[in-house]
Amino acid sequence: MTQLDVDPSADTLAGYLLPPEAYTSEAWFAREQRELFDRCWAFVAMADDVPAVGDYLAVQVGTHPIVVVRGLDGRLRAFHNLCRHRGMVMLEGSGNVRTGISCLYHHWNYGLDGALRRVPQLDRFNGMELGDWGLLPAALGVKEAAHVLRIVLQARRKGIAVIFITHNVVHALTVGDHFAVLIRGAKAADF
Repeated sequence: MTQLDVDPSADTLAGYLLPPEAYTSEAWFAREQRELFDRCWAFVAMADDVPAVGDYLAVQVGTHPIVVVRGLDGRLRAFHNLCRHRGMVMLEGSGNVRTGISCLYHHWNYGLDGALRRVPQLDRFNGMELGDWGLLPAALGVKEAAHVLRIVLQARRKGIAVIFITHNVVHALTVGDHFAVLIRGAKAADF
């Protein structure tokens, strides 16, 4: 057993408590990021938090900066909040970027669909195809089921959508499957 493991047989109460290292250890923190937050869906916001075209919300999911934005078509999308040129975080907090997402460093400009639209001095990039350099997508799930609301917010109102994201678009479970695993006897269709 390593210092990061908890021995539940040590004492009934101790089996439910985390050791002090859980709050102070960089190794514990790194393990949580890698084995917990990088592997599961995270609650981000209510869909009403990004109601209008161009509205965005920049969040941190584990170690990944992510931005949720409402596109011109009204759809919510999630992207890694990093410019494809130099990796600079482009947006912070929340706001509206109806004219597109721009990197403040070299002014690369992305559409609300994540497509790279403009690169100043494009001729210096020797045959660069803008279509190959869009923002990297993150998986996004919007759920309107009351069951999900009760799990996440202990709310009982209907008709409210919640947003979940994971940095990995090749995620093994859908949002519904993820919560069905957490609740014994539930089915993904319930969410």
